[in-house]
Amino acid sequence: MKMKIYAMFLFSTIFVGVMVAVEMYKDANPEWMAYQSL
Repeated sequence: MKMKIYAMFLFSTIFVGVMVAVEMYKDANPEWMAYQSL
């Protein structure tokens, strides 16, 4: 059971990290946001 909780925690941490990286990428590349809104 403990491994399952650890796996969920690890997954959520990676997910948040990816979301932050995507937001930073959007800020660095505004033309990408314009492309996505089409």
